[in-house]
Amino acid sequence: MKICNKILVLLILFTLAFTLTACQVEQTRQDQQVIKPEDIPEYVLVQERLIDSDGKVYGTVDYDYNDYGQIIEVIYKNEAGKVIEHKKYRYNDKGLLVERKVLKVVDDWTKYSWRGGTYDLKELNKKRVVHENMYLNKGTSSYQYNDKNQLVYFEEKNEEGKKVRWMRFKYHSNGNIKSRYTEHANGYKEEYYFDEDGKWIKRIKNEYHGKKIETAKRDKYGNVTETTEKNEEGEVTDKAFFKNEYKDGTLRKSIVEDDYGSFIFEYDEDGNKTKYIQKSRSGMILDWEEYKYNDKGKQVLRIVKNEDGKIIGKYKTIWEYDKNDNIIKGQGINLLKEDAKNSWKEYQYKKLN
Repeated sequence: MKICNKILVLLILFTLAFTLTACQVEQTRQDQQVIKPEDIPEYVLVQERLIDSDGKVYGTVDYDYNDYGQIIEVIYKNEAGKVIEHKKYRYNDKGLLVERKVLKVVDDWTKYSWRGGTYDLKELNKKRVVHENMYLNKGTSSYQYNDKNQLVYFEEKNEEGKKVRWMRFKYHSNGNIKSRYTEHANGYKEEYYFDEDGKWIKRIKNEYHGKKIETAKRDKYGNVTETTEKNEEGEVTDKAFFKNEYKDGTLRKSIVEDDYGSFIFEYDEDGNKTKYIQKSRSGMILDWEEYKYNDKGKQVLRIVKNEDGKIIGKYKTIWEYDKNDNIIKGQGINLLKEDAKNSWKEYQYKKLN
């Protein structure tokens, strides 16, 4: 009986120790989390439906998330409901992305060009994650971080496990990126260097026909004022000048000139591009577009003009929102074609927690 009691006591102590340890581990995980409660979205996008002018669904994108609102799976389907692309994402205990698996990719990019407008093209997290790319290959990518939770290494392998692309990152003492080095298995290399504000000031590209070195000068607002491109012999191969105009410290107009012509960009007080004009070296207008936005910053009108200023294209985008300000529908309309049939997108959300 005494032996049984002793064993029972030991079991209770072991269970208690295990429970306390588990609680401590869970608390440590919570303390280390880089995702703060205020960063967790209340609602997440769970499905996009692309619908043609006849009301037929020709594409669907499904999204799944973890409890922190981080995406863990993306599935693309065609009009028949067949999966045409599939990606999964895994995070560590801190909430940092550590793995991306591309399980399936589309066979015909031209047939499924609608993928270009999907949510997944954007960065999953602007602070820590490499840009997503529409033209991914099947395989697995891994992400490594330093003790400050900064991404320091990214590696992409194909489905055979061969390394095809890798990137290294360094940072300034203030936390902003200092350099980014990229190399591909085919020999292509690229280096970017950034100032303490995280804006690029030099980039080096090792291409098949030689090395290109481009440097940038910036004004007190951090915008580019001049870029110079040189070959590996140090000869200047291209140069561009940027004339920037500000109002109350906000960029409102930028004129870019190089040996091939010029570009004019105009912006509103919120930084939205309102006008874009491209001119040839002789001054001929090659492209002219103007834009308008709603109070949420979404483009609602795009006007295309010829060199004489005559409107040759007018496109309206209608956005519909739910009571939580989530976009539930977006439809583009060609205003110059009364009989034009217009497709649209529908978006579905769910409350995360």
